[in-house]
Amino acid sequence: MNLLVVVFCIVLSQVLGAIWYGPLFGRLFLSLAYPGVPENAIKPSTSAFAASFFSWVACIPCLAMLIELTRAAKLPNAFAGLAWGLVVTTFDAVLNLNHAMWENRPVGLYLLRVGYHGLAFGVSGALIGYFI
Repeated sequence: MNLLVVVFCIVLSQVLGAIWYGPLFGRLFLSLAYPGVPENAIKPSTSAFAASFFSWVACIPCLAMLIELTRAAKLPNAFAGLAWGLVVTTFDAVLNLNHAMWENRPVGLYLLRVGYHGLAFGVSGALIGYFI
């Protein structure tokens, strides 16, 4: 496993999240996650940022191990990595759909989260696969 690429992908996932939930879809996220609450009343949470970071610290090495263990596939490495990233996203999407329905969350919020995870896992998988 290429640890430099794994660390890069962890940092990249954070950067993608900052862009995804910032300039791209920040206002949409806030309106879906906190309906009726004024934007200026919502304060960033240090513990949420830390939890997000450590979630990616746990997930990206697992994705790298999965890609490395299955690299005997005939697919080019970057394509195989992307495919595994999307497989992991599918698991994530199915499990999170359960929570979204039980918590009565808006479908748009669910799709926004799954979209970000798909982007982060897909890009990370492709990079890890390419640099194996």
